[in-house]
Parts: sequence; structure tokens; C-alpha cells
Amino acid sequence: MKSFETNWIRKKTDKTLPIPEIFEFPLSGCSGSYYDPNTENEIYTITGKPISMKYGVIVVGNKYDDNTKAGIIAHEWRHHMQYYRGIEYDEPKCKAHEIQDDSYDDMARKYFLTSTCEMDALRFEYKYTRFEGLYKPWEELFYDFIEDLYIRPTISYVN
Repeated sequence: MKSFETNWIRKKTDKTLPIPEIFEFPLSGCSGSYYDPNTENEIYTITGKPISMKYGVIVVGNKYDDNTKAGIIAHEWRHHMQYYRGIEYDEPKCKAHEIQDDSYDDMARKYFLTSTCEMDALRFEYKYTRFEGLYKPWEELFYDFIEDLYIRPTISYVN
């Protein structure tokens, strides 16, 4: 299952990266998560099946349609790339589940605009899913709070 769901993004970006495990899970408070590689631990599916963390793990919320899942996979794949390129993850200054009085749009602004890595992953997600016709669910939100979308570069890596 993992290569079927990530080869489309891997082929467009960095074919040298190991393919992380990927699975769906009923997440609350987020749409997806990336877990850095860890050879000493496992993560478990809803049925209790252990999943190796050797090459990292992408978890996708199971309540989304296929188009939205593709965006989530692209976003989490970027975090996978960031990890393998030595980019230290900078936590957003606010967590989505901590913002209760704001609208979804306000929460998204506060979350993504306070983390370089999250904003980079969001831009990457948009870049690699919009041409596939996969990004319609969040396109309006993007134009609403990200200025100069086509001009600002994503995090660049020096090899």
C-alpha cells in the first residue's frame, strides 16, 4: 500500500528518499501526521497491527476523500523530505486543538504562519496537487491567507 500511495509524489520530487510507511487512522484534531524514522519504536494501526518506523511514517485521517488525502500525503511527504535534508522542524506557535474561539480560516492562519516548516509543507502540498486537480477543497483558503503564492519559494536545500 505504501508505494502505491507515495510513488506519484516521490517521482516528482526526490527518488532517492526511502518510502515511509503510510496508513489511515481516525485522527482527531488534525488531518495527517508525519513521524520521523525511529528503528527502536513501532506505531500501531487501529486494529493493533504494528507498523515499522524505520523509514518514517505518514498517517492520514480516514475521514477524507481521495483528493483531500492526496494533499495530506503531499504535505506529510514534504515533512519527510525536510527530515532527510536535515531541516529542523519548528513547531507552530499555536496548536490547532488549542484554538477554540477562532474560525477555521483564522486557526489555519495562526497555525501555518507561525512555522516555517508547516508553511513550506503547505506550499509544497499546493504545488504538487493543484495541477492534478486534487486541491479544490482548500484552494479558496489558500488564496485568502497566503499572499504571492506563486512568487515565494519553498525551503530550498543545498546539497
